[in-house]
Amino acid sequence: MNCKQNLIFILSLVYWPVLRLSIRDTRQCFTPPVPCDTIKEKSFQSAQRGYSHEFAIIGAGGTGGVLGGYLAHAGNDVTFLARGRHLQAMQENGLLIRTNHRGDIRIPKVKACTMDEYLQAKETPDVLFVCVKYYSLPDAIEFARHAAGKETLIIPILNVFGSGAVMQEKLPGLTALDGCIYVFAKIAEPGVIAQPQSILRVFYGFRPGQSQELRERLGSLRPSCARLTSMHISPTRSSAMP
Repeated sequence: MNCKQNLIFILSLVYWPVLRLSIRDTRQCFTPPVPCDTIKEKSFQSAQRGYSHEFAIIGAGGTGGVLGGYLAHAGNDVTFLARGRHLQAMQENGLLIRTNHRGDIRIPKVKACTMDEYLQAKETPDVLFVCVKYYSLPDAIEFARHAAGKETLIIPILNVFGSGAVMQEKLPGLTALDGCIYVFAKIAEPGVIAQPQSILRVFYGFRPGQSQELRERLGSLRPSCARLTSMHISPTRSSAMP
């Protein structure tokens, strides 16, 4: 890991069925590596007509800013949970993602607040992405304990593998999956994310032996995530991973 370049590569061995969101180049469609069920045209059309989930993103830096930014730019309901000058800039000017492969992506109006403000509003997200450093995980767990509902999918995207199991142990009655991300991005300045490389791959799913009561709900994320780009998002297994 190169701290000077803020290169964020969270590389993990994934040994459970997952949903694969893979953007090799966000200008092009992704072709699944093995035969499998793909999003039907009807599903993508329903997404274009406005189908979406409510996403909450804890952390709006190089990981959460890119992930939430693309989701919001595609029309999904996204709330960024941030703080300080970065939060203030997003509230005043929206979010800007500077890329070398797509140019500038501007989301002029974003929903952004602190975790305390989110709790005070008594919001309950459908999906809670946890995109913080591992040392901030206890705060994220405490937030999830009060903000998440029984049907909320909690997906930690951290720089430490196994964070989902840690969260699950502390959050009985809720569903914390495991996840990882391949991305190269950083905060360039308050309200601005720099993504110099096009790589963006997100993996998430259930652990072996974990209750899959919300499996159908997990599958329903595909239309929302399909709005990131015209691409396929398909169920696959670890044998198909790069």
